[in-house]
Amino acid sequence: MFLFGRKKQDLIEDIQKYLKIEDLDDLAKHYVFMRGKHGIKTIQKYVEGLKPPLEYQALVNMLFHPDVMDVRARLIIQKAAIKNEFGEYALLAAVVGLQGLELEKNTTNDFVQAILMYLQTVIANKQTDKFTLVVAGRITNTLLCLKTNLILDEKDAEILLSILRNGSYKSIHHNIILCILKFCPEYINETKRKTIEPSIYEEIVRLRDLQEKKQRGDITAEERIQIGQLYCYIPNLNALTFQKED
Repeated sequence: MFLFGRKKQDLIEDIQKYLKIEDLDDLAKHYVFMRGKHGIKTIQKYVEGLKPPLEYQALVNMLFHPDVMDVRARLIIQKAAIKNEFGEYALLAAVVGLQGLELEKNTTNDFVQAILMYLQTVIANKQTDKFTLVVAGRITNTLLCLKTNLILDEKDAEILLSILRNGSYKSIHHNIILCILKFCPEYINETKRKTIEPSIYEEIVRLRDLQEKKQRGDITAEERIQIGQLYCYIPNLNALTFQKED
């Protein structure tokens, strides 16, 4: 596709503006505007020609809305980001950007295993800082939003259960329970029950019962809210004291 004159200049200006936006709300608005004005294929064609290295803000902005990149380039950059090769903020952007994407099953499994490994590392290192909890919380959102059906094995379930056993991660317990109920409910058995605090196990049962009520169609509006996932606020990059890990 060839663009001439004013249209090409508009495209360049809009994409350059997009890559520099620091506020996430403004980024989302400009993404919608830019996509409607130019079309995603035209945007991808221009982004494909960008020369590395990119500014860190530009990198994370593309990861938050990854369809500005063509599929081939997107998968390479997303996989590197989710393996934490560009620092934790890029990891966060990549995790958020996965939500709503149509992905092949094998690709989805690769991403899921990578983010579960991140959670495992967080637990092993006892990381409880606020930003790490934001990343972990958004990982649970992405797991619950993925369109591809996931099947988690016992090792994966154990990672999720280990978070429930640690009170330091209480802020994400609700979403972790929803993940377990959705992807690996068979591992909530009598053996595992003995390793979970009674109050947490009671919450698992309560949410499971509410989900069953929803399936029967006799759930109240208030109960429906209780089984919805929770979202945590995502800080802008410029609000943090770090950018890319050296």
